[in-house]
Amino acid sequence: MKDNLLSHKDYLGSVRVSIEDGCLHGKIEFIDDLVTYEGETVQDIRAAFVEAVDFYLADCLARGVKPSTTCKGSFSVRIGEQLHKEAAIAAHRNGISLNEFVKLAIHEKAHPLEIRSVVDAIVGRSKTYQLRQTVDEIDGGYDEQAIIVRTEPSRLSH
Repeated sequence: MKDNLLSHKDYLGSVRVSIEDGCLHGKIEFIDDLVTYEGETVQDIRAAFVEAVDFYLADCLARGVKPSTTCKGSFSVRIGEQLHKEAAIAAHRNGISLNEFVKLAIHEKAHPLEIRSVVDAIVGRSKTYQLRQTVDEIDGGYDEQAIIVRTEPSRLSH
């Protein structure tokens, strides 16, 4: 899916199409307050978003209220007992906290290309194809220690 988020001063905004109204509209995402904007063209919606963010920040300042920040750094996730247990065991086996394990898993999904760069750096481009198969087989996602251990025999055989 193509990224259609607008960005201004660390705030992100959505863009949606209203066929019925013949316009584009959106809201500042990832904040508690509701701030919306609209426009008829892509240029209009970008300008309206910037104006909405600037107005929101100025309004908060004028009222002496702290603006809502995007993503505060913690959140609750309901994953079920079994997946919770599997994650806790995987974290323990890797010698990290469950929190660190979840952070790594989210980072892997949010930045998949970085994982491939790390893989390339570990074994070099010539063995990346074999390693990618190994990475895809690792249950629970990317685990640098597992990759290094699983690739050592192929390093020695060449």
